[in-house]
Amino acid sequence: MTPNLSPASRLNHRGNNGAVTVSQHHRQKNALKALDAKIGKLTDRLIETDSPATIRAYEGKLEKLEAQKALIAENLTKAPTSVSDFDTEFRTAMNFLANPWNLWVSKHPKDRKTLLKLVFASPLPYARKKGFRTAKTTIPFKVLGDLSDPEKEMADRGGFEPPTP
Repeated sequence: MTPNLSPASRLNHRGNNGAVTVSQHHRQKNALKALDAKIGKLTDRLIETDSPATIRAYEGKLEKLEAQKALIAENLTKAPTSVSDFDTEFRTAMNFLANPWNLWVSKHPKDRKTLLKLVFASPLPYARKKGFRTAKTTIPFKVLGDLSDPEKEMADRGGFEPPTP
């Protein structure tokens, strides 16, 4: 379990699907500092040189470094996330499916919104004169509902057909 996160935050956690991890965030910060130092050195060399060919080469290199710097700066605007293992994520999901009520009574208001998004496939339908209508649930709850249906049972060992003599 990830500390200091509400249950909804843990359920919304997506691992490393395009997200920037904390260690990547630190590496990018260091790379940005190194790029700033390189750009500063190249700018100083550019100011001191008189050769047009060298000036063009330095300007080309500066453009490439500035493009790298912009890319890293853009990546740094994304908030870093921590990476969890599959077992932790699976356990969190199973705990939610076992008792969604825990999320509903949580002290975090964001948890109720998350619960509604996880349980219902679309916004709750409401008719003015009749009130709330039957809502469409998400796949995990449809499967759980199908499993608890008393009309759907496993076949006996003998099967459906009467035994042949």
